[in-house]
Amino acid sequence: MSKDPSDLDPETLVHLGCIETLNRGDVEKTHQFYTDDAIYSTAGIEDGTVEDLVDQARMWQEAVPDLEADITETVVGGDEITFEYVVRGTQKDELADIPPTGVSFEAKGVGVATLEDGLIDEYTLVFDRFGMFQQLGVV
Repeated sequence: MSKDPSDLDPETLVHLGCIETLNRGDVEKTHQFYTDDAIYSTAGIEDGTVEDLVDQARMWQEAVPDLEADITETVVGGDEITFEYVVRGTQKDELADIPPTGVSFEAKGVGVATLEDGLIDEYTLVFDRFGMFQQLGVV
């Protein structure tokens, strides 16, 4: 990336830092979009770090190699960006203690990112895990 991430507009920053690094498998580049002490939260992780986010992304990429996420709606309000997204893929390896199913799924979710000095300082992510588990046939 030739541009300093803190110079990006908020929507582009969130798209690159929360979605595209996952889609491209470039999770190592995730750190450049976050403050040094950024907080990441999702089911099972409260007050996590960017490294927790990277670990989660790696787990998803291994279990769902064709994983793809797309933002479908974005709302920017000051230093906070809320976005709706859809994630889809086929589970090929173990995911959260679920043996490989070979089943494709699609699930919607919501992310909220708070910016500080042009970078993501807090990122909270929720998505329809139950719906995904139903599609995978495990509930």
